[in-house]
Amino acid sequence: MISAIGKAKVNLTLDILGKRDDGYHELATVMQSIALYDRLVIEPASDLSLELMLRSGVSKWLPNDDRNDVLRAARLLQKRFGITSGARIQLHKFIPTQAGLGGGSADAAAALLGLNQHWQIGLSQADLLPLAMELGSDTPFMLVGGTAICRGRGEIVQPVSAALRKHLVLFKPPGGLSTSRVFQRMELTQMGNCYTDRFIAVVDSKKDDPFDYMNNHLQDAAFKLLDELRIFADLLQQRGVRQWQMSGSGSTIFVVIDEKEQAQQLRRELTPPSWWSFVTRTVDCGAELVLS
Repeated sequence: MISAIGKAKVNLTLDILGKRDDGYHELATVMQSIALYDRLVIEPASDLSLELMLRSGVSKWLPNDDRNDVLRAARLLQKRFGITSGARIQLHKFIPTQAGLGGGSADAAAALLGLNQHWQIGLSQADLLPLAMELGSDTPFMLVGGTAICRGRGEIVQPVSAALRKHLVLFKPPGGLSTSRVFQRMELTQMGNCYTDRFIAVVDSKKDDPFDYMNNHLQDAAFKLLDELRIFADLLQQRGVRQWQMSGSGSTIFVVIDEKEQAQQLRRELTPPSWWSFVTRTVDCGAELVLS
């Protein structure tokens, strides 16, 4: 039996720089891995199957067929390397869906890593990266993890050597947001400015707190689509919380905190009824094989 974990991410910056010829948007973003993770348990089997173990409040529904990112990764490995054996896979889901935390990409990265070991294919992380690019724009980062600048559609990953060690409180309303809807609602005037380079310059200078320079071009569009987010953001501002931001295309808002005890207190005081919330921390790596 093999276990692999795929860690969630937050976007410390997210700049939409323009529309590409392939229909996607050109991005520049600083992604940061966090300690919240999904876990895959892989056992030998003649066929390929996926069992979902959903934690209450994380997701009401996920496909367990070839639409699921875990099985997409498995099919890609089977096809590319002529794998004829199967695997019985359990996905223990802790990362919420439609949250802007990269849960599907984290699962794909964990599947690549775990099944590479299970089927004894022998690929290095560098070998797995091109496969990760085929599965999704965030999946290469989810393999590498830590802190990184991601460009293109998000698939060009440049690790940042500085370790940004913080605690985070994640807040997510019951409703989710689809990435396509948020992009459609984004105003064209919001595209172009690159806050990512400014953030990294502050990290390199060590003179200011880089978390004071976070930015997300998709935040205003998400707030227009989901009024609960705007109301919660107003609450944070009224409470004097400075370092907060929406991750990805939403719907999670995260608050940056120095001390774990402060983070736990903030979670207790501010989590609205029916919202999901979680205290976590930044980490320095992505998907990992773990002891079962």
